[in-house]
Amino acid sequence: MSETIEEKIKSLSDDELLKLYEKFYSEYTDAALRYAKKEIEQRNISMEIWYYGKDDKRFGPVSRDKIFRMAEEGTLRHDDYIWHEGMKDWLKAKKIPGIKFKEEINENKKSFREPPPLPNKGENTREKINNNFTEGIKIAATLFYIEGAIWSIIALLQVFYVITYGYFETAILAGWNIVMTTITFFIGNGIWKRKSWGYSWGIGTSVLGLFWYGIEILSEQDYIALIFIPIYVAIIILLKKNKEVFLSKENSTII
Repeated sequence: MSETIEEKIKSLSDDELLKLYEKFYSEYTDAALRYAKKEIEQRNISMEIWYYGKDDKRFGPVSRDKIFRMAEEGTLRHDDYIWHEGMKDWLKAKKIPGIKFKEEINENKKSFREPPPLPNKGENTREKINNNFTEGIKIAATLFYIEGAIWSIIALLQVFYVITYGYFETAILAGWNIVMTTITFFIGNGIWKRKSWGYSWGIGTSVLGLFWYGIEILSEQDYIALIFIPIYVAIIILLKKNKEVFLSKENSTII
């Protein structure tokens, strides 16, 4: 007999189980109530008993989950009343924390924004290249900018001497230094943008600069040229360490 009762209890819905626990039914024994309690615990159903009021009528007991489902389905409205154990008075459903009503759910669905299309292969490659914008590349480009700034200062001083003192032979040197300033900033910009030609020109001009200023130091003892030697050495080392960023197949096709 007990097995038959236990099987019947297992077939009950969550709300029916809660009703059984709330109200005594003559067809069940005390043992049946114990089975019901055990089944409630196994299903992890909240033991909290809820009631709701609609159109001046009281309904329940029901589970908390059913109250929330009714609100989501539209059966329970904002102005319907709810009470459960521990509450002093009835409250309107809209004042119960956590309840979401059908209208709110539909509104959320309307405001839901579809994700943008997946990026294509080219965009993924561009992102990969952008992530390769290392500190070494930034420093190498900055060193070219510094060199360009030095050339521009020298050119301005030479122009000043031409205008002030009439040293017109200095005008040729000033023009040359202006050209060097332009080239240096141009290469620095190519390195900053990870252009493949920026790497080639950066290495080439740095090697040429080392050779040129090395001769000046040895032959004319032009120690001012020592300013540029460490700059060129640092640029060559930094560019060599980041060679794959400039010369990768992806980089040359999209940048």
